[in-house]
Amino acid sequence: MPTIQAKATRLARRARLTRWLGRGLETHIALPVFAVLLLAAMWLLTLRFVGSEHEAAAIAAHTATQERLDTYEAQMARSLNGIDQTLKVLKYAVETKGTQGAIPALREQGLLPPGLVFVVAGMAFKLGAVPFHMWAPDVYQGAPTAVTLLLGGAPKLAAFAMLMRVLVEGLPSMAADWQQMLMVLAVLSLAIGNLTAIAQTNIKRLLAYSSIAQMGYVLLAMMAGVVGGDTSNMSTAYSAAMYSSITYVLTTLGSFGLIMMLARSGFEAEQIADFKGLGRRSPWFAIVMTVLMFSLAGVPPMMGFMAKWAVLQAVANTGMIWLAVVAVLFSLIGAFYYLRVVKTMWFDEAADTSPIATPADMRVALSINGIAILVLGVVPGALLGTCLQAIRATLAA
Repeated sequence: MPTIQAKATRLARRARLTRWLGRGLETHIALPVFAVLLLAAMWLLTLRFVGSEHEAAAIAAHTATQERLDTYEAQMARSLNGIDQTLKVLKYAVETKGTQGAIPALREQGLLPPGLVFVVAGMAFKLGAVPFHMWAPDVYQGAPTAVTLLLGGAPKLAAFAMLMRVLVEGLPSMAADWQQMLMVLAVLSLAIGNLTAIAQTNIKRLLAYSSIAQMGYVLLAMMAGVVGGDTSNMSTAYSAAMYSSITYVLTTLGSFGLIMMLARSGFEAEQIADFKGLGRRSPWFAIVMTVLMFSLAGVPPMMGFMAKWAVLQAVANTGMIWLAVVAVLFSLIGAFYYLRVVKTMWFDEAADTSPIATPADMRVALSINGIAILVLGVVPGALLGTCLQAIRATLAA
């Protein structure tokens, strides 16, 4: 079954699936979305594995819809890394005693301690956290923008749901172990994601490293739930992680949606330098992109600022002030490359100053996205309250 990802890639190239998928990528979005729902809902490890492979196969086929060498290279990188992580989890869950059932069965058989590191590694791969992030930049850059938009959205929410299901609900007695792992993953993701993004010139590759850094904040919040046996911070921390995940997904949808719309309108949108003069050619979309970049940078009053504030507050409640300071420092470093995109749009001159014609439906959708990022940052109470209620209901179940 792990080879299903590589097979999907070969089929996309040799059987010309690009002709089928290319007729309307939107009609095939249901495949990975179904897998994401399966990942979030299932308790049995076997069914969770099936959902993971289903999602990987769907993404593999979608990624390979462009007949370009870097596209196939990107998908092969993700497939091979995914196979490696899948085999590790399977070895842990099945090989020793044939256990493929629920997590309590693994606990009874004493298989949890040696396999916990493999389970955390598998979920870190789904999140694109360091050091399991090497697939992300190549896939984000090489895949069609519509696929990158999908890849950077729903699977991140599914990975958060997996963290809640497997670690928080399934392994609370081992919180002291997996929290240390999440803290290391979070700090590494913040450091490598932000520092490497500074050197990027391709906008999609920059957003890939940005996603790695953003997942660092989610992991920080997950780590802060239970520290030293104190469970009083659980609801606050996990709701902050949920809010951060939703914030990232909304911002990603807007960012890649804008890139995709500009590309379809004949505007080169691959390199950061391609955005020169966007403020003159299309002021409204430059404003929307500015809102999205400010949100990712954590600039108030954007939604991204409230997400980072909620995470930092949860971390500070644990007494780990040094960890909150580290997160703030890397956030300041990350602001540089987001503001560089804003500077390029508004202050750099472009050779072509003609207006950009865009479809009305895309204009409306992206405008709603940008306004939502701003409004939910100014008035975050409703969404934060909803996240808190959802987490409390989950913990009480």
